Amino acid sequence: MKVGISDKFDAAHFLPGYLGKCVNLHGHTWTVDVEIEGKVNKLTGMLIDFTKLKYLLKTVLEKLDHDLLNRIVDMPTCENIATYIAGEMSKKIEIDMRTIVTVREGDGGWAQVESQLTS
Repeated sequence: MKVGISDKFDAAHFLPGYLGKCVNLHGHTWTVDVEIEGKVNKLTGMLIDFTKLKYLLKTVLEKLDHDLLNRIVDMPTCENIATYIAGEMSKKIEIDMRTIVTVREGDGGWAQVESQLTS
């Protein structure tokens, strides 16, 4: 079974050494999709409670929202931001399941990372 949620945050970044406009400070609205895959709990009928999953993602995104991502993520490319969010989520979810984190940069590109979350 797969379930998922989405949320957004706004933040600035720049890519040092990049040969293009992204070397300059600029901002985006980032959209984050988190999909969880695993077995449904027979007692609850749920894989994970949406309210809990939304809360966990919100606590991760609060650290990024309206900040300069270069202070938080080493070389804040879309790929590294997705990896960062997946890593932070893995620290918060207590059950063994697979997660897919997709980060969309503005209305353009996206990056996706998959990992196994274990308790």
